[in-house]
Amino acid sequence: VDIISPAMFREFALPYQRSIIEAARKHGLRTILWNEGDVVPILRDEMSVPWDAFGMEQSRKAIDLDLRNLRNVAANRCIFGNFDSEYLLVHGTTDEIQSAVDAQFDASGPGNPFVFCTGSPVPSDASPDAVDAMLDAVRSSAH
Repeated sequence: VDIISPAMFREFALPYQRSIIEAARKHGLRTILWNEGDVVPILRDEMSVPWDAFGMEQSRKAIDLDLRNLRNVAANRCIFGNFDSEYLLVHGTTDEIQSAVDAQFDASGPGNPFVFCTGSPVPSDASPDAVDAMLDAVRSSAH
């Protein structure tokens, strides 16, 4: 929604998302709907699509993409995390990584379907030690 208005999204993009997801599900496929940019204004619209899981990129572009915003409208539906791999796995300390992982699990809400995930691919210059710290944090935080 950073390049088109929510109204344009509803008119032009949402029907295509819905038809693609419905076609995939008709053939027995599980679906993950992943979005970039400012999805907050369209989250309620995205709930009308019968996806199996939903993901969004990490906060960028001065957009607050806190998982709580998503969980507030996607109660009991599976969401993917949006851990900031681009910053934390290159520049973050072990404590910052642990804190960010804990925040992801807290935002997902206890007992709700949640998949820990990065909001972008792991950068090629990420330290293997940082990746290990992230995985250790996930193992210690998972409920």
